[in-house]
Amino acid sequence: MTKKSQIYKCDICGNTVEVLQEGAGTLVCCGKPMRLIEEKHLPLSLSDYTLMDIIVAGIKSESESKSIYKKIAGKVKNRLLAEKFEFLASEEQKHFDFLVDLFKNNFPDKDYTRAGETPVPLPSITFENEDVPLSDIIHKAMEAEKAAREFYDAFAELMKGDETLYKILKTLSSMELGHYKLLEIEKDNIEKMEDYETGWGMIHLGP
Repeated sequence: MTKKSQIYKCDICGNTVEVLQEGAGTLVCCGKPMRLIEEKHLPLSLSDYTLMDIIVAGIKSESESKSIYKKIAGKVKNRLLAEKFEFLASEEQKHFDFLVDLFKNNFPDKDYTRAGETPVPLPSITFENEDVPLSDIIHKAMEAEKAAREFYDAFAELMKGDETLYKILKTLSSMELGHYKLLEIEKDNIEKMEDYETGWGMIHLGP
């Protein structure tokens, strides 16, 4: 099913379309399904959420990203590619540690692991099947990095009164953009390999 404001691209002819009205079915071009490449949306606003919800959302998102990067690093055969995912995992760990410290400083009597679900809209990197093309995993990770950048930008806007925290959050936003660009390069390279070798780059995400 297509959703309004989604953008699809044909990998054969390069045709790009934006969905103006939701509908059932799959967009097809050149005899093959088109690929979802972007979902346009309004800038993220965190003004309607509590500080606790915001921080917990960031903690959960960074933890999830670190876990998926570690899992990929342990399963890819290319050593250089594995090292890049190890690097990304270490970066997410740093962000995670920062947010945990921020939570503890603001809520010393609370336990973030018991905060429950947060209403802040950050995407999850999840798949219905355990065997997934590596390019699909990276595409999902790119979406998460893009959302994380918007999250830190919106968080920074709320914290403008604290100059130090504002600068840290803007730095984290820039780092997420760097992660996105790194993944984008790897995704393009991997897709070329997948076009030539059936089954290349398949990753088993299960145990």
